[in-house]
Amino acid sequence: MPQQSGAQYPLLGIVYLFQHFRKLAPQFIKSLVYSFCITLLVLLPLSAFTFKFQRRMIHAFLRFLFASFSFLPSSQSMTFLGFNLPAWSAMALTMGETTLLVTLVMGEVFKREKSKGLFQSVMSYNNIPLGPLATVQHHEHNAKNSDHSDDAIQISSAAGKPVVNKRRRDVVKDASLHFGQRVALWLITLPLNFIPVVGSLIFCYINGKAIVPDIHSRYFDMKRMTEDERKDWIRERQADYTAFAFVSQALELIPVLGILFGFTNAIGAALWAVDLERPQDALRKKKLEETYKAK
Repeated sequence: MPQQSGAQYPLLGIVYLFQHFRKLAPQFIKSLVYSFCITLLVLLPLSAFTFKFQRRMIHAFLRFLFASFSFLPSSQSMTFLGFNLPAWSAMALTMGETTLLVTLVMGEVFKREKSKGLFQSVMSYNNIPLGPLATVQHHEHNAKNSDHSDDAIQISSAAGKPVVNKRRRDVVKDASLHFGQRVALWLITLPLNFIPVVGSLIFCYINGKAIVPDIHSRYFDMKRMTEDERKDWIRERQADYTAFAFVSQALELIPVLGILFGFTNAIGAALWAVDLERPQDALRKKKLEETYKAK
């Protein structure tokens, strides 16, 4: 399967789940039911008590905005592509509040642990041999020589080093710090949803960028990559990682279904890792052949 754009993998994760539901269901079905119940318990009262108030607030904000800038359309017309802008923005705001509260109730660590098992299952089902990081180091060569024969394949030296396991207390401490930063960013950017359409897109982009290092953290752990190797890997594929994060963030904002999409996003990340590992495996085999021939 050829590698897709990063934005497509969250959607491929949804398709993959329905195609292999019986195989994957035991990994997450209990957590999913628990998550759905919590989401409904949060969403229903939140919508009942805050939706109308937030819609009125956004309506007043838009009237002020339209009155302040003459180049904007009349405040009498508050629709975009047939959607009522105050209602659209209030719904997006409620989605964000629901997702935040559900995340607080469930706990980021709980969700991450469940997604980790799902990630590993998808990787193993696709029978992709995982190995150390393989890179091609380019050397200068003659213009006449166009076969790149001077290029050398490098295998990460970190692969042979023993894994240093963190104490559970340190893992929880790091996860809590990261979770606190995510919540703080979420709260700071949540008011962006007052701005119809554009504000919600910016909200997804900013919060999506924050989760980029986490998308393949499990994959990097399995390859025993160093911090510098992880940063370089992401930097080389920055556009794809940003696109994946944006789409996955937008899917997780959808009330009730957003919980399901949290799991399908983990599946999509695993499918992406499978496609990324195929050329890695080819490089390692080529390096092995070169080493064998040199003996």
